[in-house]
Amino acid sequence: MSVRFVEAWKGLTEELSTRLSPQKVERRYAPYFERAALGDETKISVSLSDHDIQNLARSSLDSETVTFIIALQQSVGDQVTTDVNGNMVLDGVDDLSVGDEILEKVQAIMDLWRGEGPLRQLEIAGYRFTGTITNDPPFEPLHLLSQGIFSAIIDVQYRYSGD
Repeated sequence: MSVRFVEAWKGLTEELSTRLSPQKVERRYAPYFERAALGDETKISVSLSDHDIQNLARSSLDSETVTFIIALQQSVGDQVTTDVNGNMVLDGVDDLSVGDEILEKVQAIMDLWRGEGPLRQLEIAGYRFTGTITNDPPFEPLHLLSQGIFSAIIDVQYRYSGD
């Protein structure tokens, strides 16, 4: 794995930690936290996209272009049951404020790259933002139903611009 790629990953994590303070941001190899690790707080992590992980497995990571995943997660309920049709249902999640708050944080994070956002032109370890940032889908419904975790993902693409 390219040292400069790892330095960009660390640098982006540090940059987000600074800009989102006091919210802690963690660099992780897997974007999702287990429910037990979440507690009652929102966790934010920075990891590598699935495509880049596959390239790592083949030892052919194209260090010129990388996509970082910024995951926001929070536990929202305790009971997962099934309805009469066998569909998973999360009981006790009538309060939508947790999801609303996370989606607002997603937009605030994306604003760091939008328009004149401070990260749009910032070079991190020789990498520059390509202009590609997505939040699709807005949240992960299967995480919500199967684990009681509200998860939202932002993909941010960077390209190496040279030494």
